[in-house]
Amino acid sequence: MKIKQLLEIQSFLEKRAVPEDLGRLLNLTYYSKSKMQLLNIGDMHLTHFVRVFAKMLESNDSPLQNEIDKMRERLDEIEQENNNDNTH
Repeated sequence: MKIKQLLEIQSFLEKRAVPEDLGRLLNLTYYSKSKMQLLNIGDMHLTHFVRVFAKMLESNDSPLQNEIDKMRERLDEIEQENNNDNTH
């Protein structure tokens, strides 16, 4: 079942509207390597979305992981610079 459909069911069962910001979020796109096309998040099946999301979290290619790696590298550089200054 697609995420859009699941949110409609949740809205009905909980007697609450789907939050407005989710409309925009559901229209965000994800590039599917297997299908070689862009997919709206809302049109993804829940199981596919969970797999993609988990893969992004585990991947070193995730934007967040890349930023963390850059910060670690910079901290290592600063630490080396401080160690070199202290030894001279």
